[in-house]
Amino acid sequence: MGTESNRMNAKEWVCLNLEHVYNSIKFLGLARGVQISFHFILIYVFMLRNIRQYTFCGMTFRFKNKQSLIDLFQEIFTQNPYFFKSNVDDPFIVDAGSNIGDSLLYFKYLYPKATVMCFEPHPEAFELLKINAGANNFHNVELHQVALGGKDGHLTLYSDSSSTYRTSGGDKSLLKAVVRREKINLKKPLTVPIKKLSQFNSIKNCIRIDLLKLDVEGEETSVLADLDSEGLLEKTTKVILEYHFSFGKKTSNSLDKIISLLHQNNFVFGAFNYYRYTSNNLHDLTLMLVANKSA
Repeated sequence: MGTESNRMNAKEWVCLNLEHVYNSIKFLGLARGVQISFHFILIYVFMLRNIRQYTFCGMTFRFKNKQSLIDLFQEIFTQNPYFFKSNVDDPFIVDAGSNIGDSLLYFKYLYPKATVMCFEPHPEAFELLKINAGANNFHNVELHQVALGGKDGHLTLYSDSSSTYRTSGGDKSLLKAVVRREKINLKKPLTVPIKKLSQFNSIKNCIRIDLLKLDVEGEETSVLADLDSEGLLEKTTKVILEYHFSFGKKTSNSLDKIISLLHQNNFVFGAFNYYRYTSNNLHDLTLMLVANKSA
C-alpha cells in the first residue's frame, strides 16, 4: 500500500496528515504520540535523503528504498492499523505478512516482551526482516520464510520491481490493481514454499494467540479455515486482517466466508479502511477487519 496524496487536493492532503498526528496521540497516548509524530513530520516533510537506516524510540529500522521509511510512519506508526490492547505484557502474536519488519518493530514497540512469529515469503524482504530483527536484538521472535495457506506446497509469487516489497503476492491481476499504474514492471516470478500455519510447533503448543495479524494477499480464508479445523481459533483472542477485494473474479477468499468463520468462533468484529479515514473517500480495494472474541 502506498501514499494516496497524488490523488488528493491540497486541503485533503493537509487534513489527512493532521489525522496522522491525531491518530498517533489517540492510540499511543500523548507522550508516545507526540514522539512518533515528530519522526513522521521529520521524515515525510523534510524527506531525508541518502539514508538506509533510521533510529527512533530506541529502535533501528534498516531498508533499501526510502519509501519504506515513509511507509513505516505514514502507514504503521501513525495510522496504527495493528494497534491492540493486551491483558498481558507478553502477548503471543502471529505476524503473517511481516514484509521487511515494519509490523515487527511496531509490535515490539507496543509490547517489548511479546513473542512474535513472523512469516514472510519474499526472499529479499525476508533478508531485511532478519536484519531488522537482529539489529534490534529482539528476543522471543521466530522468523519463517514461507507463505501461509490452506495446504503445504509451493506458490508463484509476483512483485513489482519498483516497490518496497509491499506489493507482492500470488495474484498478478490483484497486484496490478493495487499498484494502480497503467504499466507495471513485474520482476521474474518466484516460487516460494507455502505451509499451513497450524503445522508449526509454536502454534500447536501455544496456550493462547493474543493477536493473529493476517496480510496474506488472498489466503485469509484458507488460513482461518486451517486454524478452525485444528481448534486454534478457539485459542485466538483477536484477529486483525487485511482483506483485498477481487472484482469480477470468482474467488474462494470471499468476505462472507471470512465473516462466517469468525462468527462460528464467537468473534464480534468491525471494519475500517486501512488508512482509518474519517471521510468517505475509502480505498476501493482493501479493508481491515478487526475481530475480538466475545465474552
